[in-house]
Amino acid sequence: MKHFIPCLIFNALVICNVVADDSEFRKSPNTLLDQAINVSQAALAPQSALTPQSTQPSLSKNTVTACGHHDYPPWNWKKGNQIVGACAEVTSLLFKSLGLQVSHKFIGPWKRCQSAIKTGKVDVNICAFINDQRKQYSIFINTPMGHNTTSVFVPKDKEFPFETWQDIEDRRVVMVRGVSMGQDFDSFLKSLSTVERVNNRKQAFHFLSLGRADLLATGHHIGILQRNLYGFKDKISVLPVPIKQGNLYISMSKKSKFIKLLPDVEAQLKAPGYQEKLKQLLEKHTRIYLNDHKQND
Repeated sequence: MKHFIPCLIFNALVICNVVADDSEFRKSPNTLLDQAINVSQAALAPQSALTPQSTQPSLSKNTVTACGHHDYPPWNWKKGNQIVGACAEVTSLLFKSLGLQVSHKFIGPWKRCQSAIKTGKVDVNICAFINDQRKQYSIFINTPMGHNTTSVFVPKDKEFPFETWQDIEDRRVVMVRGVSMGQDFDSFLKSLSTVERVNNRKQAFHFLSLGRADLLATGHHIGILQRNLYGFKDKISVLPVPIKQGNLYISMSKKSKFIKLLPDVEAQLKAPGYQEKLKQLLEKHTRIYLNDHKQND
């Protein structure tokens, strides 16, 4: 008879199994449990935390394919030929606990990621806002994997009172192409006549600094990170009131063969301590991103 000893650490982010036959189990069940714990701890050791993202094995039937935004640090961004970041690491750990590896190979810009989810070429969108278009071709886990604050960035010395969305109706808005802020805010933007789309936040900050736009709405974490990184800290301000508090969700293509696993993934997101673990990962990947780009300071 075979015995499977589950090992659950880091608040359900990693589960491992030690297999023993009946005689071995009767002799030393506690030793086998210790072995399981050691395996789990090694899997989450700091020095190997990025391994699932940076070294991709050959794809197999046990490999989940995933994609994410190529320029949304510290949540996710393109590094070499991989998508890395907090969302990527969380996704790898969640599926690792189910005995699956995750491929984060970069397949193209954000729009192409959405297209790949729609066709079933890719299984998982590692983190995104929910909108009606995405719900047509993917299933979103009900429990958010993270919470994202969207802030208003404006040229320094041109700050203005902001409390509600109506306060920006008559202002020139610049947004990053392909980025959704959730169905409600996306619909609001469509009602405005002064929205211009650019390819990335660096271009958006240039627009603000040159007076070609009045505001940029973007994630608070990434906005601060890239504003400082690209040399706009003394030129761009952040208004104190956020424009939106939103949730980020993991979703899966309706055509994925792994879709039946979503309840098991969601159970781990509900585990006590997950939010603290996510906070640590965001801090970690902020440091990694800044270190990778320090030559641009």
